[in-house]
Amino acid sequence: MSLRIGVIDYAAGNIGSIVNMISHVGGTAVVVSEPAQLAAMDRLILPGVGHFDHGIQLLKQRGLYEPLREHDGSSQPLLGICLGMQLLLSSSEEGQEPGLGLVPGECRRFRPADRTLKVPHMGWNTVRPTRESRALAPQLDDNRYYFVHTFYAAPDDEAHVAGTTHYDIDFCSVVDTDAGVLGYQFHPEKSHRFGMALLREFVTPSC
Repeated sequence: MSLRIGVIDYAAGNIGSIVNMISHVGGTAVVVSEPAQLAAMDRLILPGVGHFDHGIQLLKQRGLYEPLREHDGSSQPLLGICLGMQLLLSSSEEGQEPGLGLVPGECRRFRPADRTLKVPHMGWNTVRPTRESRALAPQLDDNRYYFVHTFYAAPDDEAHVAGTTHYDIDFCSVVDTDAGVLGYQFHPEKSHRFGMALLREFVTPSC
């Protein structure tokens, strides 16, 4: 029996491509928009695009902020994607709202010393694993992932960094707290077979 993967819908972007990809790789995607639905899921995905403060405010409006802030990933893994990964942190230079704090640290704005580099960082780039992590277990040769972001995660604890990507600087593009809280700054659902391999691993019961 496939796992129930709760895709959290808080009106911060189209979740259709994530739902379709989960189904494609063998998971059962369930759109979750109310706090009472969270506990019934085997795993959770927090996607999102847009502004940090707006994302936090939307979670609060739907009553999802506190349940996620108190989330225990050891019994129910949680994966943040793009803005969803940034919301896992404590704060952001993009706004004033407190983040979920599941990954202590802040989000910082790209300020490239190389003036030829545009912000946002947009397009295909690679991820370099910094340690062994289930978040990057199915890495393929010549792995490439699709990024669109202006801010990047800077965890307080380097042990939470599972992968980095270079764009003027080496920035954290994958987090893993070893307590079931994971994050991808890129969009696995838009990264073809490379992202498909990562999501297939996440929806597999042995993960």
